[in-house]
Amino acid sequence: MNILIMTNTYKPLLGGLEKSIESFAREYRKRGHRVVIVAPQYPGMRPEEDVIRVPAVENFNGTDFSLQLPLPGTLQEALGEFRPDIVHSQHPFLVGDTALRVASKYNVPLVFTHHTLYEENVHYMPGNEEALKRFMIELSTGYANLADGVFAPSESVMQLMKDRGVQSPIHIVPTGIYVKDFTRGAGKALRKRLHIPSHSFVVGHMGRLAPEKNLEFLARAVAAFMKENPEAHFFDRRSRPIGRDHQGYFYPGRPY
Repeated sequence: MNILIMTNTYKPLLGGLEKSIESFAREYRKRGHRVVIVAPQYPGMRPEEDVIRVPAVENFNGTDFSLQLPLPGTLQEALGEFRPDIVHSQHPFLVGDTALRVASKYNVPLVFTHHTLYEENVHYMPGNEEALKRFMIELSTGYANLADGVFAPSESVMQLMKDRGVQSPIHIVPTGIYVKDFTRGAGKALRKRLHIPSHSFVVGHMGRLAPEKNLEFLARAVAAFMKENPEAHFFDRRSRPIGRDHQGYFYPGRPY
């Protein structure tokens, strides 16, 4: 099967969506399918097999993201002899619009992965936040209803889509984890370097430090946990551990 994956973000950005695309593409290829990924162009990118880079507006609204331009004519030329059997859209807007047109042109099914609650990301956009939230909910719901099938990363997202009126078939398809990638860590050495006792319970955060990640809730939960567990340590991938000083107070970690 020829699978065309279309996304507004991809490597070299490192995030959950990018890792999801990479993981699914790897597993599809293991099963003998050909996967072509359509993604934004970033500075200094070298040509990659079966990755089509299209023009994009770099550093959109002061972020690290590139805003992909929906250019169906350019994409059609780049696809060449590749004829998709299915189009897998990762977004309900921008390249998502192009994905709809490509699926229609080749008369093939469109699958859409509803990765996130898009309305929680409107702080990156100029304008009235509440109006933008309503718009994003209507946009993602309407787009899902245009798809032949929708992937939800969790049961809660599936139920939310149904509550909002999505009628297309929805399947729960979580992004898998390569467990072996987490078996080669030097836990004892890391604890020694970060001055964490061997018996201490460690809580870690690996996500982006961004408002949509609900970090206020995380901070409250961690603070409550650490008050009840004096030996616990918490650290973010960008900082040193948060622990207690000799008087028992929390102190913030310093960046590496």
